[in-house]
Amino acid sequence: MRFIKGIIFTLSIILICFQSAKAGYINVIYPKPNSSIPAVDSTFIFGNTIPHSQLYINGILTPVYKNGAFLAFIDVETGDFTFELLDIDGSDTTTLMLPIKIGWTREKFNSDSLYIKSNSILPTADALLPPNEIIELGFRGTPNRYAYYRLEGSSIWLPLYESKQIKEESSEEVFGDIPKEKTTFLSTYRNYIQISNIADSTQKSIEYKLVDTIGDSVVMKSNGKISILKNNIRVVEFTGRAEIVRTKPYAGYLLLYQQPGIRAIYDGYEDNFVRLRLSPSITGFVPEDSVSILPEGTPLPISKIRFIKIESFSKETVINIPLSCKLPFRIEQEVNPSRINILIYGGIGDTDWIKYIPDRGIVKVAYWSQVEDNLFKLTLELKGKYQWGYSTGYNENTFYLKIKKKPKYGGLLKSPVNGLRIVIDPGHCPDAGAVGPTGLTEREVNLWIAHKLRKLLESKGAKVIQTRYGYEPVAIYDRPKIAKNFGADILISIHNNALPDGVNPFTDNGVSTYYYHPQSKALAEDIQKCLTEEIKLPDFGVYYGNLALTRPSEMLSVLVECAFIMIPEQESQLKTREFQNKCAKGIYEGICDFLKEAGGN
Repeated sequence: MRFIKGIIFTLSIILICFQSAKAGYINVIYPKPNSSIPAVDSTFIFGNTIPHSQLYINGILTPVYKNGAFLAFIDVETGDFTFELLDIDGSDTTTLMLPIKIGWTREKFNSDSLYIKSNSILPTADALLPPNEIIELGFRGTPNRYAYYRLEGSSIWLPLYESKQIKEESSEEVFGDIPKEKTTFLSTYRNYIQISNIADSTQKSIEYKLVDTIGDSVVMKSNGKISILKNNIRVVEFTGRAEIVRTKPYAGYLLLYQQPGIRAIYDGYEDNFVRLRLSPSITGFVPEDSVSILPEGTPLPISKIRFIKIESFSKETVINIPLSCKLPFRIEQEVNPSRINILIYGGIGDTDWIKYIPDRGIVKVAYWSQVEDNLFKLTLELKGKYQWGYSTGYNENTFYLKIKKKPKYGGLLKSPVNGLRIVIDPGHCPDAGAVGPTGLTEREVNLWIAHKLRKLLESKGAKVIQTRYGYEPVAIYDRPKIAKNFGADILISIHNNALPDGVNPFTDNGVSTYYYHPQSKALAEDIQKCLTEEIKLPDFGVYYGNLALTRPSEMLSVLVECAFIMIPEQESQLKTREFQNKCAKGIYEGICDFLKEAGGN
């Protein structure tokens, strides 16, 4: 089929040689010439050309919309690949050759060779780990061979086991099926070792050997070295800004916004991250430049928790937990029933008193448990169906959790949003964000929709500000700060979407809404429902999304992707005031539906 398409394209080129051609244009927005995209067997190309002309891409007739926009989803091949575009407008013709690179061609192999991919060798960086820790060893290399490893200084080679895996799954596949290109890649060779097998505490690198059936071999050594943590216990203290504690180096979030002065037990390091022993069964990781290691003999970060005080104020309920030092913490939210759990790492329950007056605050009942050694848990069962936000911190060594009360809004014959404080974030700027086939930038259209939503909310009695009112640059982490400083009840970040390479835009597109904290999920669902109904686009789903604009816990925060700017029809709609007004109306109605469910004042 590809051969036939090539013949058609070649014949078209020959035919145009007999025609009097004059200059036209083909403007490809994506992909850019000589760019690299992942290993897929199909991907999209979009841009603009002369309206109503005939456009062929690699011999396939591609629709050109009345504004000149085009979008195609084309079969591709691994390696150096060229999109061949031919545009015919009557007797005028234009051609464009656009070369790109498909896939990680350096991982392809000659089946007769022996090859170990150097940057796949584990460990990739030095690691200092406690005794009996199990670690992964291995590399990627030519498949169907024999692989071995040995510790530096040892004469004994031990086996690695082959796992044929084309590539790791990408998180981007949550947005649609990404067809994998069919070239075979390197195999993964793996085994595991308990590092108590290392005879002493000196650093050891790992040697690897790949052997073929006739005995030829290639040997490489790991750049990273492994050593055993000595038995003396050390303590680290958080320095500088609030830090994220991760589940593994460069992996997911475990603890949010741990503040300067918090202490934890030092448990070694991996890959430029300090490892923390939070409890007997839980470890966490922070960048090594975010903590300082305290002198030997520093008291362990452990505190008895003897009493808890819960106080109610006009706008919030405050939970105070006095400690002997600042300890790591985690907040877990639950809905249906409404509940907040406070986990204190290093906390020892000795709690005889919890002071609170249920009739005056948000907390209906409070009780504690010792989850495991040095892990204390306080459970707060809350009044009301919905939660409106919380903040955490330390006053000296007293941990506090401030739970926001339901704001006053609505009223007789008034819109539900009346009296609410709402921040609208037009996504992007200074960066352009996604770009449509005719060059429309997401930065522009996000702003247009934001202005219309702000005016609609203000006309209904809400107090509203935007994170930007024009094209002034606003850093992404400054945007949540603007909302916090304003005392926002709701933060809405407005965006318009694009897809990762390899996902078919003709089948995977539509409206989507994102939340992070459980308190924001119901609002995200109501906005998604109303916006989808209003603008008549497919329902692309409600997502849990770990995003800078959904992470603030002090308010309800959601991010809305109204449409797909990369799709010609949707880009064309986004340019119109009518469609922008519909986007604003759909978001507004979603907010109202949520507020009606939450109950007015």
